[in-house]
Amino acid sequence: MMRGRRAVVVLFVAATGCTIDVTPTTAPETAPVTAAPSTTTIATTTIADSTTTTAATEAACIIGDVPFATEGVIGSFGDDTGDASAIAGFRWSVEEQCERFVIDLATAGGSPAATLGATAATLRLPSGLIRVALPPEVQTTSIADTIVDTSLVTRAYVVRLADGGLAVDLHLEAPTGVRARAFAVGSPARVVIDLRPASADPPVDPPRTATGVVLLGPPAGPAEYPLRVTGYARPVQGRLVAVLAPGTADRIELPIEPAGGIETWGEFTATFQTGPVGTTELLVGDPAAEIGGADALRIPLDLR
Repeated sequence: MMRGRRAVVVLFVAATGCTIDVTPTTAPETAPVTAAPSTTTIATTTIADSTTTTAATEAACIIGDVPFATEGVIGSFGDDTGDASAIAGFRWSVEEQCERFVIDLATAGGSPAATLGATAATLRLPSGLIRVALPPEVQTTSIADTIVDTSLVTRAYVVRLADGGLAVDLHLEAPTGVRARAFAVGSPARVVIDLRPASADPPVDPPRTATGVVLLGPPAGPAEYPLRVTGYARPVQGRLVAVLAPGTADRIELPIEPAGGIETWGEFTATFQTGPVGTTELLVGDPAAEIGGADALRIPLDLR
């Protein structure tokens, strides 16, 4: 699986050498962080990492009262409104039993946010991703994506959704199954996602990626009309198309208009109402990619 290109990573901090202790309670959005902070500095940006020593048998990312889920909503939290308006960082730590991912948030002035608006996190199977839909006040980010490459997650993307909001997507490692939970910690405001390995039943079918394109659907195999093509993109040449039956007389082309600007990946949807039936191929990418094929996604379909 191709993982696309690395974006600017000034504010994404990989805290793989320490445990990030933000132990959840029954009220995770106001849970205190009692550990002494240490700091990690990249360029001129300093981000505080909360670190602590936990018992060898209990990693921070599995203790606490917030339950783990195997699918669907894994956390719904936050206030009606908050002062968080920007994604300020992304970091993670890996334990033998679990993995922890933290989204740091900032105010419009760049200082650490104190409160977070209404936020929801979902585990989407078998499509193999965790989506954290941030509140509408969070509108900016300096980061579009980063390679994670732990045993459970391959990459993180910041996505501008069709409704104008921002989301952070974690792509799961195929064929990994997980149990997951998400909660908020305040002062400073952070979103925490904890993952534990689980049996992959049904098997995880992670999003397909190519240069500038992430395809969420349809999966390869049987399909029918109307055929909905969904995903997100950062077109290299500024233009993107979905093509059914490329290279044949039955070819049908639909333009794709990703949401948002160039600072994030933009969500898109394109729908084929009708078209060729039987064994065919869906191509998603830059129109010029059809010739060489290296920079386009090609999905085999059996259309009915």
